[in-house]
Amino acid sequence: MCIRDRVDIHVNQIVGPVTYGGSGFLEGAFSMDEPDDELFLPLKVQRVRGREQYLMTVYEKCLRHNIRMEVIGTDKFFWEGLPMAGTEEDYRKIEQHFEDLVNRMLDRGLKGLDYCVFIDADSPWINWVEETDAYFLEGYKRAYKMIKKTDPEAKIVGPGCHWAPITSWWKNHEGDYTWFLRKFIDFSIENDCVPDIISWHDYSLDGLGVTRDAKEIREYLKKKGLPELPLEQDDMGGKSSMFRPGLFASYLANVERSRIAYTVKCCWNRDCRGNSLQGMLTQVEHQPRSLWWMYKAYGELTGQIVDVSESETVDAIAAMDTNPSIIRTVVGRFKEGDDPVLIRYHGLGENLRSAKVVAERIKNTEERPLSHPEQTLAKKLPVNNGVLDVVLEDLESFDAYTITVTVP
Repeated sequence: MCIRDRVDIHVNQIVGPVTYGGSGFLEGAFSMDEPDDELFLPLKVQRVRGREQYLMTVYEKCLRHNIRMEVIGTDKFFWEGLPMAGTEEDYRKIEQHFEDLVNRMLDRGLKGLDYCVFIDADSPWINWVEETDAYFLEGYKRAYKMIKKTDPEAKIVGPGCHWAPITSWWKNHEGDYTWFLRKFIDFSIENDCVPDIISWHDYSLDGLGVTRDAKEIREYLKKKGLPELPLEQDDMGGKSSMFRPGLFASYLANVERSRIAYTVKCCWNRDCRGNSLQGMLTQVEHQPRSLWWMYKAYGELTGQIVDVSESETVDAIAAMDTNPSIIRTVVGRFKEGDDPVLIRYHGLGENLRSAKVVAERIKNTEERPLSHPEQTLAKKLPVNNGVLDVVLEDLESFDAYTITVTVP
């Protein structure tokens, strides 16, 4: 057997507690009644991001399950009839809009929500002249100060950049990927309106872009003398990847190892609607697709996230619980490939001779439903000098796997 891919899991190298920060949705993913709790609750949803009209239909459910809401402030002033340069009258309208919006939330008892002032501010069809940049930035500043004045406990999320920073398709004329994010941060420092949460979109072809982006953002914040602010990926997953469990396993692995506070899964066609958890379920009958099974496995992680070294095509997220000693792992092939994969666990204890291993394959079914994962392994495997090897022989392109290791 030729094994080209190896993933190393170091159970004694702790990253931090499981956060489930990778479980979040855009508006329309669910309603008060749909999908059923047995499909919704296992995902440990942490975030929902949407406009007022949608959030007001689900906020009771969010409060019940401790789901943090992010209000998209408006498209009105930043997409529809966009002026080339703002006037004082324009800015007064923005201030009034956000004062009214926050007051409506307060009237419902919703204090301290997260607010996203604008979205996609660095898109080339909007942000292609300096005057428009100035309008966005001044509009953001006015909205920031009005939101904080109206609800001092509110959190501001921004800038919501498109494909930024490393994975950006949008470059300025000098070929710089990070120009808008840097410009936004510099402006917010100078004008005392630094967001509480830094946000950007990620449509990269693998989850490794998550870690690269987070590292670059944190380095720039540090360079500017700012504290390490929470990070949010407010639109995660490209059009070609939206149903693939192996690819999203890589996204989630990088979200946890990079300590991203929130992510929001995006979806790109009509099949994402109908309270289908952004396409994790079929639209009409709400049958689970393979992606749902992978997210369910993510929601079953408990304890502490441990260090994982990915291979060229395979990544994993692993968590260890000590009562009892169980290591749960979600593995994903994020690129094309069908070679066997070695998952090697380190640090299980020098005196341990064996461990019980259960492995289940989550076959990539794309848009088709998957009734259940397939169990491919359930037996004791030898442990030598604290090392346990588990070989996955059928991890094909964009498949996922779950591995449960029980240590006596």
